[in-house]
Amino acid sequence: MCNHNEFDKNCKEELKIDLSMDRINTESIFGPYLIGASNYVEGMETKDQLYPYPEFGLYMLWEKVEEIDGNFKIKCIYVGKGEVKKRLRDHISKKDLDDIFYISVFECSNRVSKYLEQNVLDCYSLTLNKNENNDGGEKSELINYIDANCEFVGNDIFQYKMLEYEENKNQENVIYEFLLSISLNDKNKINKWKSKIKKYLDKGNVRFLEELYSYISILIRSGYQLNKDLREVCIYELSVRSKSGTDFVGIQGMDYFLKLRHEYDRSLKLVHCFK
Repeated sequence: MCNHNEFDKNCKEELKIDLSMDRINTESIFGPYLIGASNYVEGMETKDQLYPYPEFGLYMLWEKVEEIDGNFKIKCIYVGKGEVKKRLRDHISKKDLDDIFYISVFECSNRVSKYLEQNVLDCYSLTLNKNENNDGGEKSELINYIDANCEFVGNDIFQYKMLEYEENKNQENVIYEFLLSISLNDKNKINKWKSKIKKYLDKGNVRFLEELYSYISILIRSGYQLNKDLREVCIYELSVRSKSGTDFVGIQGMDYFLKLRHEYDRSLKLVHCFK
């Protein structure tokens, strides 16, 4: 077993939040394998594989050591912090990662990630953190164990995030198909996609609303006059929002979303589309 006593002791003494290496490993998003500088994993582009990971956090790169009773023993070879997706893309393209490796990300604030990274470097020996691991002290390897299935599909958190990603792509496609059917004046498809849009609006899905607001605001700003089908969708969105009596659950504090919605509302008023 890998000894985490020193790391856990530092966290307990120096942080107000209750953290340990076991908790970090358990709560991290753990993705399937990636291959060196390749941009493809099981036919999927790397940018898609990176979708589940948060914007900020502590990330670790791992390599497989051996298989034990259906599980894999893995060793951490690099730890980093900060803007996770940007840094991971850099690693995939620049680091010496020709072999299969894995990514785990523990979501936390940028400030906490800096502390955790230093604590990991103080306590463990990591192959690719050459510049940071030069204090000459004896350190143990950072070892973890994962289920063999994790190699291909990631852990439960990763799988859930990928399902969310596919759903978001479907939602974007619904808006695109709706606008395309309007441009082609295909009445059957217009009604089909309009119905789907209303179902998404009933759910109050924030990401779907972002896409809808963006598309319609751009159309209006470009001088496009909303036809009756687009007006119907806009009026329906406003009615759903009005019935809720407040913003949709979960969007309070989302500055970007609120700015988008403000732009959308302002655009609608500019063209008097409800006359």
